[in-house]
Amino acid sequence: MSQNSARRRQSTTARLSHNEVGDLLHAYAHETLIGGSPETRYPAVAAHLAHCKHCRADLEEVLEVTRSAFDPAGAPAIASPPPDLSQLPRPWQKQTVADRPWFIDRFERLWLEFSQPLLQAWQPSPLLGTVRGTLLFAYRQETASNDPNLRVEVYAEEDPATTLVSITVDLPGRNALDQSGLPVPVHVGNTIRQAETDKSGTARFPHIPRDALVSLRLAITLDRSA
Repeated sequence: MSQNSARRRQSTTARLSHNEVGDLLHAYAHETLIGGSPETRYPAVAAHLAHCKHCRADLEEVLEVTRSAFDPAGAPAIASPPPDLSQLPRPWQKQTVADRPWFIDRFERLWLEFSQPLLQAWQPSPLLGTVRGTLLFAYRQETASNDPNLRVEVYAEEDPATTLVSITVDLPGRNALDQSGLPVPVHVGNTIRQAETDKSGTARFPHIPRDALVSLRLAITLDRSA
């Protein structure tokens, strides 16, 4: 039975593309850093990493980025929230921007991982409102380069345990009046929720548990076509 399971696992892994494995690297790295068992939780990824040196190298780089949000005991760090990407190798990171919490990898994916310090930095007020529609957290980054403009807003919902997360991605290479159709996946724990941007470039995710905000992850494959 175990041999059959191993064969099925190898067969599944053989069909995984590098991009598919790359989409799970943040979750794999997070499980590693909290002292979990990523090989058991993500066996197909572990099997792929065992024979793919390129994805192993990418995992090491993701671990470096993710580690900046944790102290040695695995608790959220109290240091400055934006991760220090200045030492990442050039093949992974296209350019070094130390004052923003996201980066674009060589596969044209925009990565952003939430953390408690990051949310504290985005807090517009010391008081977290409980009224539906209250803005709890807000982040806005406009660039002068060909990189996207990014806006993240988190609103309270009627249920105090849930939030509405709004992600706006403005790609300079696309029609400024129609930024629709870009898939935006949000990793919430072990699940992935996906929505497409509307004409303003905004994708909305209602009913995100408030206690899950600290581990939310984005991995948006950018489409810069007009």
